Amino acid sequence: MRIEAFHAVRFVELFRTRKIATMPELKAALGTDVDMTVFRKLKELGYRTSYSHRGGYYTLNEIALFNDLGLWSFRAVWFSRYGTLVRTCEAFVTGSEAGYFAEELDNVLHVETKAALLHLFRAARVSREEVSGRYLYCSSEPGVREHRSSGEELWKDHGPAKALDTDALATERNSQFYPLCALLGLDTLRRTEPDSASSSGPRRLRRNAANQLR
Repeated sequence: MRIEAFHAVRFVELFRTRKIATMPELKAALGTDVDMTVFRKLKELGYRTSYSHRGGYYTLNEIALFNDLGLWSFRAVWFSRYGTLVRTCEAFVTGSEAGYFAEELDNVLHVETKAALLHLFRAARVSREEVSGRYLYCSSEPGVREHRSSGEELWKDHGPAKALDTDALATERNSQFYPLCALLGLDTLRRTEPDSASSSGPRRLRRNAANQLR
């Protein structure tokens, strides 16, 4: 067996055995000190880069089994169908009519997202609104902003989630209060009713994220 072919077999076996690998591990498997050689082989096979751990881990497309949110993890290393952390944050925010506070997205993605969200806002790729002293990051699309505005007005009238009587609101899901829960992500209310069929589309990210955190 040629040396190149032998190293290529070791390269693939490394992923099949460990699922994920770092650049030094991949270089050792290929018998090279050159990053570009590794990337050429990764591109040939089809690969993903982790959005956690500063993008320091790699896996093959065939190995990553993404959930409904488009996320997959192995040994606390996280990968996204959307790619980098910035692109993943953008996909979640623009795909949610409710928007996300940074700490909410931290919990969903299992990493700190504040810097990525700020980068997206400064690049005008998402918008943000100040709500009760915190920034709510939202889609920049006009239609989504208009839908969100009614929820923001109700928030101003009734205050944050802790100030709301959730038992009373649960009995009025079809009244003016339920849109507030849907738009601002008061998941405690949504737990009182069965979930509808889940969808992997970006418009369902907020609901699916709530399910993942239960």
